[in-house]
Amino acid sequence: MGTFINGFNAMTNMKTTENGAVAYSKLDSDVLSFFAIVGSMRKRDEADIVQMYHAARKEDKELADKIILYVSNIREGGLGERRIGRILLKALAFLDCYKVERNFQTFVTNSRFDCLYALEGTPAETAMWQFMKDTRLKDAAAMKAGKPISLAAKWMKSINTSSAESKRLAKKFCTVAGISERTYRKTLAALRKCSNVVEVKMSANEWEDINFEAVPSIAMKRYSTAFGKHCPNAFTQYKRELTTGEAKVNAQTLYPYDITYQFMYGGSADRDILEAQWKAQKNWFKEDAKIVVAADVSDSMRGMPMAASVGLAMYAATFNQGPYHGYYLTFTNYPRFFKLDENKTLEWNIKQCMQNVGYNTNMDGMFKAIYEMAVKENDTPDALVIVSDMEIDRFMRANACDDIVSKWVNKFRKAGLQCPKMILWNCESRQNTYLARSNNPYVAFVSGVSAGTFGNLVELISCSAYEAMVKILNQYEFI
Repeated sequence: MGTFINGFNAMTNMKTTENGAVAYSKLDSDVLSFFAIVGSMRKRDEADIVQMYHAARKEDKELADKIILYVSNIREGGLGERRIGRILLKALAFLDCYKVERNFQTFVTNSRFDCLYALEGTPAETAMWQFMKDTRLKDAAAMKAGKPISLAAKWMKSINTSSAESKRLAKKFCTVAGISERTYRKTLAALRKCSNVVEVKMSANEWEDINFEAVPSIAMKRYSTAFGKHCPNAFTQYKRELTTGEAKVNAQTLYPYDITYQFMYGGSADRDILEAQWKAQKNWFKEDAKIVVAADVSDSMRGMPMAASVGLAMYAATFNQGPYHGYYLTFTNYPRFFKLDENKTLEWNIKQCMQNVGYNTNMDGMFKAIYEMAVKENDTPDALVIVSDMEIDRFMRANACDDIVSKWVNKFRKAGLQCPKMILWNCESRQNTYLARSNNPYVAFVSGVSAGTFGNLVELISCSAYEAMVKILNQYEFI
């Protein structure tokens, strides 16, 4: 009966992609449906995100809430999507205020201190302001005693800023905390100086005092041009030491696309720094994996999504030391295998890749190329990681019920070949589009643009789609 019901539900959820291919509007599980695309919902309306969260929470409250931590986290293999995380944190505050209040520190540690501002206007607002007040006082006392302080001051809103919204929130904190704006401004400046925030040194024109090795990854990408202008000799020397290995660069919280986008679309960040940050990316692979990453480079992917798909494909080719080290696949009108030239720069390799950008999203052709090579060599990868917006072209199929993944799983199996696990990685969800059913044992679903997802490959390959999701989310805990 369960199989019949699941099959019927799948049929009623059938839709087509933007280009007319068979797809599904949801999966058998509302939690899995949300998990499968949550990281790709950057540009979606808040109402869409909250609606899917509510549906997921009705099915499994704990798993749905853990998605908030998973989508917000960037340091431990999460997705690092701050906007989505804050939307969901706000939604949780209306559903379980007590859970939010006892986990303020959990949210801050998992994301950033300023995520708490999302709680303004919720039942948790009063407790949130008190937590901020207490944190500021604790840090001020620690600073006076010469002890380490938190990074709260770095992310608390400034009074003297051009942002009207930041200024409004800072003034509101002063009112709630019962302190003058002058006191708040002076205390915040002192705390930021104590925590060695790079922007403080820049504002004070103390360029020569900046320790470039300690500059956070995003700040380095953002300010490298300013460093070259205001302290050219020191910055040139630093870059020289980077090439010789005498110096290090921070790349902990960078996405691959943060780097590839600059090369693909003419960003202003310093090229030498970008190359160094690419080499310094954290290797998320827990073990060598027999995988191939296929990047969608069709016209609908232009901009950040294409930079993400190419960046993730090149990242895997660079850092995974398995049998396909150095190789990745792109697909548009036609599929094409690339091999990184590790003697050349990242910029050079990206230029080679961009020659294959096209208009169509011929995923069927990509599967065909993998299949034909598998037949010829009698060998297949353990997993095929497909990074795409999932809006694929229509393909010829045996019957109206065939989705593209089912079609190729059946072909592999009929040929007596090991079928690779199809990991459908959605990096740009304009609508809810799923290219396979969740009960297909050869399918897994992930989303977003974070390379940290590669740290979960073992689970994604060895488990069902739902089991893999549970194992990933259970890495996160509330108090």
